Amino acid sequence: MFIDEKYFKTYIPFPGDSIVKENIEFSAGKHKLTAYEFYAGADSIQCSIEFFVKDYVINELLSPISGETIMTKPKFLWARIEDYEKYWIEVDTSLNFENPIISDSNINKTEYEPKISLETNRYFWRVRVRSYFYPYNSWGKWSYTDSFYLKRWEYICEAGWSKRMGGACLIFDGRLFLLGGKSYNSYNNDVWYSYNGINWIKSGDAQWSVRSLFSSVIFNDKLWVIGGKYLS
Repeated sequence: MFIDEKYFKTYIPFPGDSIVKENIEFSAGKHKLTAYEFYAGADSIQCSIEFFVKDYVINELLSPISGETIMTKPKFLWARIEDYEKYWIEVDTSLNFENPIISDSNINKTEYEPKISLETNRYFWRVRVRSYFYPYNSWGKWSYTDSFYLKRWEYICEAGWSKRMGGACLIFDGRLFLLGGKSYNSYNNDVWYSYNGINWIKSGDAQWSVRSLFSSVIFNDKLWVIGGKYLS
């Protein structure tokens, strides 16, 4: 924190220039500032003030959670600081923030959504605050640095089965199975399987009736289909 000390001047009792300190930096905590004024042949005049310096440091980064992996565009959240004016966020793939991918110092609230698209990578982020009590547009210290992982969806291919909702997908016998569901204008009872999630084979239409929004489980080394919904 910085305190304007332009009214505290030290006068030399002998001919010479006065010494003026315009700004003094203080650490967080309680401080006492004393000034003396001397007159020839008279006692000095003393003036003292005591003050407490609050360290404006954001000590809680809320989201993304430290070390988590997210698949969507991140939304940054942090704890609120009283008497703040602006927040400044930096995001980078480097821990030393030499050339931040994001550096925005014009944030008015405790959340931030990137204006650019971030690619798959590990990201580091930190936030600082500018308080109303900081003169000369000075900023507080940076928060601690946190990190998260971002993985983007990657387009692979179009599957052989139609677009649908309310079906079931399970892993069984080393294969990925897709069962039933509702397409745009029809219900299905087809069964598809794949060994790699890319190449799909239609096993056929099942003996159970077409349906969606059903339950499917693996029990006694078999696939089971339970209930569901069908509207004609």
